[in-house]
Amino acid sequence: MVTRETLLLRVWGYSNQIRTRTLDVHILRLRRKLGEHRGKYIETIFNAGYRFQPFRAPHLVQRQPQMFALGA
Repeated sequence: MVTRETLLLRVWGYSNQIRTRTLDVHILRLRRKLGEHRGKYIETIFNAGYRFQPFRAPHLVQRQPQMFALGA
């Protein structure tokens, strides 16, 4: 998780005393670009900050190798 204050300081150089909606607007834009997947990647931690959820591909069922009988 990354706190709002950390993001504001590291990205824009704002101190924790500055109140701004800049971060909220950028998070909103990122979520719009992600479309239907927005809930999978960016999680809001209430009164704390944001957490990025990396993409996790669904596990594919591995097929068993087929055994071939050699003809007699």
